[in-house]
Amino acid sequence: MDLDSAFSVVMTELAGKHVLLVDDEPLVRFLVEDMLLRLGCVHVRQAADIAGTIAVLEETTPDLVVLDVFLDGVPAYPVAERLAAIGVPFFFMTGFGRKSLTDRWADRIVLAKPFSVEALADAVRALA
Repeated sequence: MDLDSAFSVVMTELAGKHVLLVDDEPLVRFLVEDMLLRLGCVHVRQAADIAGTIAVLEETTPDLVVLDVFLDGVPAYPVAERLAAIGVPFFFMTGFGRKSLTDRWADRIVLAKPFSVEALADAVRALA
């Protein structure tokens, strides 16, 4: 599949979707948010820590979550557990690679930071 076709598929998958983006670095959040909007998301909500993310999940259920493995040095596994329990699709992003995940989450999609919009599109498509 060529890049234009891949983007078209992802834009269809993300059209009208609400995505929760969780990362402790503001610049990363804004960069990834821009990528998600370019890929067709209608709304991207941001969170920066575990407590803030759990609070968001108590008031709304996103269609998809992009979750950094570590938030201020703390593993974001409580968020992952909550997402798995409520059935919200998610994948991880991290600057530490797949080896930073515990065995519990070893089967999850992991984007290694920094990543391209194409890699993000691939991750979204893999969840669909």
